[in-house]
Parts: sequence; C-alpha cells; structure tokens
Amino acid sequence: MLSGKTLRYKNSTIGYLRIDGGKQLAFCFPGFGEPSESFSIFKGYLKNYTLIALDLPFQGTTDWQEGLDIAPEQFWEILQLIKTQENFFDKDPIALIGYSLGGRLALTMLENYSNKISFTHLIASDGLKINFWYRMVSQTHLGNKIFKFTIHHPGWFINSVSLMKRMRLINKTSEKLVSNYLHNAVVRKQVYDVWTAFRYFKPNLKKIKLIINKQEKPVKIVMGRFDKVIPPRLGQKFQYGIEEYSTLSIIESGHQILQPKHAPGISKVLEL
Repeated sequence: MLSGKTLRYKNSTIGYLRIDGGKQLAFCFPGFGEPSESFSIFKGYLKNYTLIALDLPFQGTTDWQEGLDIAPEQFWEILQLIKTQENFFDKDPIALIGYSLGGRLALTMLENYSNKISFTHLIASDGLKINFWYRMVSQTHLGNKIFKFTIHHPGWFINSVSLMKRMRLINKTSEKLVSNYLHNAVVRKQVYDVWTAFRYFKPNLKKIKLIINKQEKPVKIVMGRFDKVIPPRLGQKFQYGIEEYSTLSIIESGHQILQPKHAPGISKVLEL
C-alpha cells in the first residue's frame, strides 16, 4: 500500500510517502530533483522493510520555509518526528536507503547517529568522494558568490563547459548534466537552494569506516556499471577496509538506477 503524507515542522510542511511492507522501518532519501515516488518501484518487493521516502527540502511536495541552513541534527529531528507520527517505537533502530544526493545524507546520518541505525544502503551514492567544485561553491564565501552569480547569469559557464568538452577535459555526460540544469531558470534556483542548504552534510569517510568496523554496521552498496556521474570505482574505493561488513553490487545501468526494471534486482541485493 502507498500513502502520501505530510509532517508539520515549524513553518514548513514535509511531504513523504509510506510504502508498506515488512516490520522494519527504512527511511529513503532521493537524489537531486527526484520525488519520494522514486522509491515506489519497490512496492510489491518488500519483505523486511516498510519504506518512508522523503521529499527533500526544495523538492517534491515539501514546502520548506526554514532557510538555506539545514543542519544534520535538524534533519535527524524530522526523521524522529515522522517515525513517531507513523507509530514506530522510539527505541527501534532504523535503516537508511540513499540514492545519489540522498546517499550523502544517509552517510552523514550514519556518521552522527550510528547507534540508532541498523543498516545503511547506498545506491549510486554521492558523498563517496569530496567534489572540489561542490566544496568550493558551497563551503567558501567567494565560491558561493560566483555560484549565485552563475545561477542568475549562466551563459558564461555554459560556454566554458562546452569549451571543456571540446578540449576533452570533461565527458559528454557531465556537459549534458550542466546544460540540463542551467538552461532552466527554475532548475537553476533549485540547484542553488539544494546545494547550499545541504552544505553541512559532509560525510567523513575515514570516520565512517571506523564506525562501520567498530560497531559492525552493515552497509550495502549498489552502483551502475555505466554511471559516469558517480562511477562504480568510487564504491569499490569506499568498500576498501570495510569488506567484512559491506557488499558491493554493480548492475547494468547508468546513474538513473531507480527504474522499475531494476527493482527486482536491487530489492534482492538489499534484502528489502
């Protein structure tokens, strides 16, 4: 059963989707521009988990009015409020499923609240590598000013990306991604809002690996073989040193893994 719901949080309304299945609760975090419905592909395959998929701030049905400073503890508070609203016990641990941007959020939650998390599932996850450009535009004052200027005047950057493609400094997928984001004024604003709002979600991979080994926290990683946005080698690198508690599965897909045709395979791998 699928049911769209909302949570009132301060001045905001958080939209989320509940997908009934097993007894264990798993929170699902989508990628940039993706709605909570992305996870509805798993309906009918759930044996162990009931999923609660969030519409992240500035995406989907969520109406976010708390500004561009989202702290990890604020995000965790929202999860706990939803957990209570959905009648799950406070003492029960939760699982996390993160796709792309959502994977970075899941890693940050694992880093900060590992004692409350049972399993972490990463699907084509962001956060497995420190992205220089993202760090510059979201973590530095000058970078953020340039980023904001580009959002309002994207022409110079689009031309620069085209030049870099011709010089083979970036691949065609990256050029297409930038083009899709920057040619649309609404999407440009969404990029700025989301990237800026989640700038405090900076998973420390070294610390996370120590937590995984010390607390024996299972992590399952799914990557797309043809993914040029987050290539599978990043999953392989992250798995190094935590092999005892992690699995890595590479499926025949690009970055858009959350598709109905992949649902049976991913569900089986993640034991959903």
